Amino acid sequence: MHSDKGYTIRWKFVTVFTLLSVFIFKCEILAAINDYTLRGYVRETPILWKPSPVYSGIENEDYRFDNLLHGRLNLRWYPGGNFTFGLELKTRLYAGDSAGEIRESAEGYTFSKPYFDWSAGIIEEDKIVWTGDIDRCWIDWYSGNLQITVGRQRIAWGTNTVWNPVDLFNPSSPLDFDNEEKPGSDGARAQYYLGPASKIEIAYTPGKDEKDKSTAALMIMLNRWEYDFYLIGGIKRGETVFGTAWAGNIMGGGFTGEIIYAIPDKEKTRQIDESIAVVTGDDPYLTASVSGNYTFKNSLSLQADFLYNERGTTGDAGGMNLYKSLLQGDLTPARWSLAGQISKDLHPLVRGSLLGLVNPSDKSWYFGPTVSWSVITNLDLTAMGLIFGGDEGTEFGDNSEMLMLRLKWSF
Repeated sequence: MHSDKGYTIRWKFVTVFTLLSVFIFKCEILAAINDYTLRGYVRETPILWKPSPVYSGIENEDYRFDNLLHGRLNLRWYPGGNFTFGLELKTRLYAGDSAGEIRESAEGYTFSKPYFDWSAGIIEEDKIVWTGDIDRCWIDWYSGNLQITVGRQRIAWGTNTVWNPVDLFNPSSPLDFDNEEKPGSDGARAQYYLGPASKIEIAYTPGKDEKDKSTAALMIMLNRWEYDFYLIGGIKRGETVFGTAWAGNIMGGGFTGEIIYAIPDKEKTRQIDESIAVVTGDDPYLTASVSGNYTFKNSLSLQADFLYNERGTTGDAGGMNLYKSLLQGDLTPARWSLAGQISKDLHPLVRGSLLGLVNPSDKSWYFGPTVSWSVITNLDLTAMGLIFGGDEGTEFGDNSEMLMLRLKWSF
C-alpha cells in the first residue's frame, strides 16, 4: 500500500506541472497579440547522485536516484519610447531521497548573491523541494549611442570560456550543471558605444552591508589589429582592482586572456572583522587566465585553458582551503589550474564533448562528458556526467559525483 505522504507528493508533482503548462500557453497567446516576446523551456533531469563519503559519512555508498524539473520563462515587453522591460522567472522542483542535498549542490556554484532576495521555498519537505526565483528583472533604455540598464541583469565581463578573472560582477563556476543563464546582479549599467566594436561601460552593484561591499567598475573596449582589448578599473568588495583582457586569433585559432590585479583595503578589512582579515589576507594579488581554441573543418574543436591564482595554495586545495577561497571570492582554491575540452559533431544532430579540469599541485581532477542529441525542433536530449577524482582533502577529491539525462523542450 502507498502512504498518504506518497500520494501527496505525487499530487503536488501533477499540480505544479499542470500550472506551469497552463501559464506557458496563456503567455504564448498574450505574446502573439501584444508587444511581447516570450521564450523559455521546461527541462526534465533524472539524476544518479553519489554523495562524497566526506560529507555523507558512508564509504562506498551506492548511487541515489533523484529528479530535477526545471521550468523557465523569459519575457520581453516593448512599450515604446526606446524602452525594453525584461522579466525572467525560473522554478525548480527537486524530488527523491536527496532532494535537499541536490538543491544545495545546484546552488553551491554561485559565488555572489543578488542584493534583493527574490526567491522562495514553496515546498520544503524531506523528499521534495520546490523553489521559485525571479532570475532577471530589468528595464533598458537607449538613445543614440547610449544604453542604460537598471535592475537584475547579467553583467558578463570576460573573454575566456572556463575561467573569467575580470568578471567582477557575475563570476561563475565551470562546474555549474544547472544554470545555463549564469548568475545575475542587482545593479545599474551604462554603455556608450564608440563604434561597431568599441565602447565605454560603467557598472555598479550595491552590497548589503560592510561585509558584502558594493562593486563599481569602468571598462573600456577597443578594437585594434583585429583584436578586442579591454581596460578595467574599479572597486570590488573593498578591493581596488585593475585589469585587462583580449580576444583575437593566431593562425585561425582563438586566443583570449584576462589579467586582474587587486589591492585590498587593509584598514577597512580589519575594521570590519579581524577574523576575515586573517583568513583572506590583505596583500595585493594577481589572477590571470589564458585560453586557446581551434576548430577543424571536420567539426573537431580543441580548447585549452590555464589559470594562475596568486592567493591559491600549492598544497591540497580542499577542506579549509576551499572554504577560504569561497570566502575570498576566488575562482578556485588552487595556485595553478588547467582545463581542456574536446568537442565534435558525431552526427548532424548529435554532438559530443569532454571537459577536463586538473589541479596539478594536489593531483585532483574533474571529468565532464556530454552527448547532446537534437531529437526534433525545440526538443533536445542530453546525457552528461560530473565525475571527480583525487585524495581526500584535495580540490576535487571530496566532491559528489552525478550522472544525468536531460530532456529539454524549448518554446
